Amino acid sequence: DKKIWDVLILTGNFRDIEILSSYIYDKSLGSYFLEDNCYYYFDKNKKDSIENILKKYINKFDVAFSWDVQEQEDWHLNWKDNFKPIKVNDDLIIIPDWDKNSYDYHKIVKIKPGMAFGTGHHETTLLMLKYLTNNIKQGATILDLGSGSGILSIVSQMYGAKKITAIEFDSVCKNNFFENLSIN
Repeated sequence: DKKIWDVLILTGNFRDIEILSSYIYDKSLGSYFLEDNCYYYFDKNKKDSIENILKKYINKFDVAFSWDVQEQEDWHLNWKDNFKPIKVNDDLIIIPDWDKNSYDYHKIVKIKPGMAFGTGHHETTLLMLKYLTNNIKQGATILDLGSGSGILSIVSQMYGAKKITAIEFDSVCKNNFFENLSIN
């Protein structure tokens, strides 16, 4: 059983969308802007209450709305072909778990991309990897808050951290986290 979300699409004047969004944002699961549209994600049981809010205020703004549905997908499989190795520094490379090539690096982290965040491709993850590899002292204590795939915890251990506490509130990440720990 795949999860299904209702997607609200707001189109119109950007300033008006921002104002109207203030009435619904805290009820959403998240949003993003793309071109002249704002997309809001809601659990299936929220659509009627959100429409009531929109109908109350929509006439005051130059904004139109429509609904779409998004079914959960294995997004990580859609970009599998584009997952290329990431050279963090002269010592460390991040590769996908299916990569059978040999690399001339002292440390190799294999990541199985899943629904969890953290392959090293995102700038914030890469910056943290570079920071950790340059600054971890032997025996350090590390807090990986929002651990996602576990990539930062794995690298911390490889570079000598003694105690690592990994915290993640998104249960979807749990299996992926432990798979990556096992792989490495």
